[in-house]
Amino acid sequence: SNGIPRPVKASLSSNEQNNSLEIRLVDTDVALNVAGGKVKGLYESASAATSTGFKGKLNSLASDVIRVVNRLHSQGQGLKGFGIAIGDTVLKKTSVPLEQANESLDIDNGSFTIEISDAKTGKTQTVDILVRQQGLPSDTTAQQLAATIDAVNGISARITNDGRFEIKSDSEAVKFSFAKDTSGALAALGINTFFRGDSASTIEVRSEIIDDPSQLAASVNGIGNGADNAIRIAEAFTKQTELLGGRSINALYDELISGTTRDINSQKGITDGLRNFQQTLEAQNLGISGVNLDEEAVKMLLYQRAFQ
Repeated sequence: SNGIPRPVKASLSSNEQNNSLEIRLVDTDVALNVAGGKVKGLYESASAATSTGFKGKLNSLASDVIRVVNRLHSQGQGLKGFGIAIGDTVLKKTSVPLEQANESLDIDNGSFTIEISDAKTGKTQTVDILVRQQGLPSDTTAQQLAATIDAVNGISARITNDGRFEIKSDSEAVKFSFAKDTSGALAALGINTFFRGDSASTIEVRSEIIDDPSQLAASVNGIGNGADNAIRIAEAFTKQTELLGGRSINALYDELISGTTRDINSQKGITDGLRNFQQTLEAQNLGISGVNLDEEAVKMLLYQRAFQ
């Protein structure tokens, strides 16, 4: 102020959710209160990548799609059973309750079912696997879950060296499938899921399904028995779900579009208002300092007549 220049610098302000750009005064290290102009535009452009910006909202939508579809797909069956199933999620800790093993895990108190078929004996057994998640130290850990499944005849389970959950049949004649997962543990561990990734830039269909479409868990009533689960996945885009706070995926998409449109219209209104204000100031400036052609023409006639 008062015509005295004050140097500024750009810096990143970090918090638990994201990093944000700030312009700060060098001498006092205080952030500038930017309310408009080109600097405000740069601020908003930079914040587009934060959790509250457009990119963050798009990532949130992609994450919701992944979570809902994977929960449905993980408890379905394809045209054939598994000989081995390895989770995509890396478990950082295996001796603590599952939700503490990785900050991204979303698991409820519940259970899931494993159906095991032996082609040699023609026998099929169904086993319920309990998953305790009640916010207690005694909740199910990854090691305990692996031990429970490993105790089932015909299959084994372990945590791999790179921290992923693995379920494997004990012989080539044994195949297994999953069903009725009320805990969400299978999807959280990345077992029998449809999508990989956690954002708009990383979402992708699992390569195993692309390479072998028979692994698409279209059925929910047994291996190769109908397409009820595929219908459930399709309906998830229009059907309300508790996973999304009673909303559907389409509703979240509509909210993103309407919110973006509202923000654009708001910025356009501000821009138009500032442009009109600028034009008004320019007109007033010309009125004071500019040349009035009518007045100059009158003066020229007066000087000409005076000369005559």
